[in-house]
Amino acid sequence: MNKKNMSSLAVLSFLFLMLPISVVAADPSNSTGNAGNSAEPMVEGACVYVDNKCIFEKNTAEKKVTLGQIIRVKVNNLPALKERQRAHCKDVTSCQEKKIHLFLNRMELKGVNPLFGPDDELQFKLLHRDELPEYRDNKGQKTLWTTLFGFGDTWKRKQTIDVSIGLEDGSPLKSDATLTLVRWSSKGLVVYCVVMGVILILYGAGYKQGLFSDRGIIEDSTPALSLARVQMAFWFFLVIAAFLFIWLAIGELPTIPVSILALIGIASGTTLGAAIIDSSKRASARAVVESEGKKQTAADNLKTSIETKIKERKQLETSIKELSSSDPGSLALIEVKKQQSTDLSRTIEQLQGELRTIKAQLPGLKEKSETARGQQTAVSSRTFLDDLFSDESGWSFHRVQMGVWTLVLGFVFVGEVMEYLAMPDFDTTLLALMGISSGTYLGFKLPEQQPASPAAT
Repeated sequence: MNKKNMSSLAVLSFLFLMLPISVVAADPSNSTGNAGNSAEPMVEGACVYVDNKCIFEKNTAEKKVTLGQIIRVKVNNLPALKERQRAHCKDVTSCQEKKIHLFLNRMELKGVNPLFGPDDELQFKLLHRDELPEYRDNKGQKTLWTTLFGFGDTWKRKQTIDVSIGLEDGSPLKSDATLTLVRWSSKGLVVYCVVMGVILILYGAGYKQGLFSDRGIIEDSTPALSLARVQMAFWFFLVIAAFLFIWLAIGELPTIPVSILALIGIASGTTLGAAIIDSSKRASARAVVESEGKKQTAADNLKTSIETKIKERKQLETSIKELSSSDPGSLALIEVKKQQSTDLSRTIEQLQGELRTIKAQLPGLKEKSETARGQQTAVSSRTFLDDLFSDESGWSFHRVQMGVWTLVLGFVFVGEVMEYLAMPDFDTTLLALMGISSGTYLGFKLPEQQPASPAAT
């Protein structure tokens, strides 16, 4: 056999010997370990568990999920994920294994822990935010929920979201599963619009009936608007509108932060303080007007009494003259009448002194009364802005300041509600600023003179 034939035979013999080894290596049944456990775990599908049904196929009817519903996730090789869950605890005492969390749009929802279903399924309940301590305490989680439900980027009612799972503080598994997230309810929005329409109608009716006006009495005119009452109505409307919107639109009963209660308290306290100040100033004005009236009445009564006494004295003097000429012997009676005349003269002098004193006081009282007369009743309404921001000297800076800060905080309030779909928690500095503004308004209101009402002039 030549060398060429021997070389060919050697190659064929080598390939023949290697063939069984290759077949064995390619045979899954003969591989070491379990092929299922070595495969990479991945999410095969997700569905919403409604009416005891859950269909994982992609081409089924649109699968919609809202807050409070259960999402079922089908996982290929779930045992391998559980092995990873425990892997970091090997040879470590008192180690807490990592939790499996739900991922939406590759964002981890902390606190949404799985309920184990069949061998290849996990179930997650899409909890409301107020049920998640992680949402209240973690800024990143607030940002996540804002991305899912907030109106900062889009007002779409629904959006398609990627669904996956993964280990705590890790990355999500590979997944092609999607669901349709219903961000707000169209029926809830209709109910919200109806309720807010009713509230606006009540506000309009209340405006015509003086709900937001001063409480003073004024004849043949409408009292001017009260800045404090308008501010309180403004905050009440914003808070109730935000609360109902979050509740009816996304089906979540929102928590009202302490700062919002403090804000309403500041507005209510300002209204109460303004009402007390107005009532006190009007009572003082009425007392001044009544004092001037009483003094004038007293002067008129004294004048009448003096005239009566003078007439009596003249009658006595006439009687004395008649007795002296007709009956000179009636000396005793004449002396009595002379004494009566003397007493009357003294009384007249005393009354005239009192009348002079009152007349000296009347000019000053009349001047005060003229000023107070326009302060004892409510101010007549003019324009909306003049009612809110002006006193007897025109527009007042402390009133404008209070109105501007109210509007600024109102815009911040509405912006945060729209972005986060949650009741905003105001910083204590902002609340202090609002309190200072309201306190300044009340402080300047004490000496403030209201514009004279046309009905009083």
